[in-house]
Amino acid sequence: MHDTDVAPGRPDADECLPYYFGHLADTGRVFEYRALRIARADPVIWTAVEFPNYAAAANFQARSLGDVVAGHERHHLASIRRQHGR
Repeated sequence: MHDTDVAPGRPDADECLPYYFGHLADTGRVFEYRALRIARADPVIWTAVEFPNYAAAANFQARSLGDVVAGHERHHLASIRRQHGR
């Protein structure tokens, strides 16, 4: 074990960051979907979102951090453009 190693069984930054950025992207998608439903006055009640299930299915840890961050950035910028009608 090196001085910089975390405790055994604990994830390190390389394992946590893809999950974090993936979670941000998923959360943005959910809120964007909800904003669309509000804008269209959709009367349907929202269902609960189980983020741990989303994260497990997405398997963000299998992707490189750069890939996950780039995906989050693309989604975020596209969301902003949609909100401003561009």
